[in-house]
Amino acid sequence: MVSISRDGGALFTISELATAVRHNIPLNVVIFNDNAFGNVRRFQIENYNNRPIASDLTSPDFVALAQSFGVEAELAQTVDELQAALGWAIQNDGPNVIEVPISGDLPISLEIHHDAESSGSLSAADVAAETVLGPFPI
Repeated sequence: MVSISRDGGALFTISELATAVRHNIPLNVVIFNDNAFGNVRRFQIENYNNRPIASDLTSPDFVALAQSFGVEAELAQTVDELQAALGWAIQNDGPNVIEVPISGDLPISLEIHHDAESSGSLSAADVAAETVLGPFPI
């Protein structure tokens, strides 16, 4: 099972990692970290004349936080690292967390694809799941 969220949403339920560890639930959590309540920020920008307020976050180090619960975790800063981390997580019994730092606003769908001309790091411009995620048996 793979759960995909952003940092703002993940913070609402991050304590459930303790439950996943306790019951050995094979959960894979991918957290796209933009240090913001992304949907709130996007809504404010679109509906309030580009004036977001109180939507920025100081998010924790999700890898360290996950490890503090006894969860195995990795940081994926490039497309290749994300592909490798997903392969590792799916093969690992879990629970597992993958933190993906991103810059910019993501579209609401969180479908990710890789721009061949980019630096290899993930940004909001890197928006079709099959390219980054590959043909993993999810």
